[in-house]
Amino acid sequence: ISNWTDRSYTGMHLGALRVTRETYHAISNQTPRPNHALQPARIRVHDFLQNGNVLTFNNGDPILYGPGARGIFEMLQQIAQRGKLANPNTMEVWASVARRPIETVSKAQLDFCRKGQQLVGGKPHELAVDSVGRYFSRTGD
Repeated sequence: ISNWTDRSYTGMHLGALRVTRETYHAISNQTPRPNHALQPARIRVHDFLQNGNVLTFNNGDPILYGPGARGIFEMLQQIAQRGKLANPNTMEVWASVARRPIETVSKAQLDFCRKGQQLVGGKPHELAVDSVGRYFSRTGD
């Protein structure tokens, strides 16, 4: 769900949202097509997730979000390789994984953008939901 006009993230639909299936596109780099909802594409997404991969989406400033999110994930990998990672299977950790890249983009834009040009700001929201439907959020979501 997006209010951007296209993937260049330079223009916005005012008062309208666009709804598309982007999950398969996120792992395949193929243009989203209607057949991405069919079983072969859904199995590929399932396999992608079962292999320990993570899907991330952000509608605030996706171009800046990507490098920030990758940096956070690389830091997590380094902490794990050093044997210092807290239990990664807690909802608290996954909520932080969801929140931290947004905070990074927001603070970078606050520090480096001209006045009035910051796209991401305000209170970041986090929500982690486990496989049985329990949820956790420090931000009250």
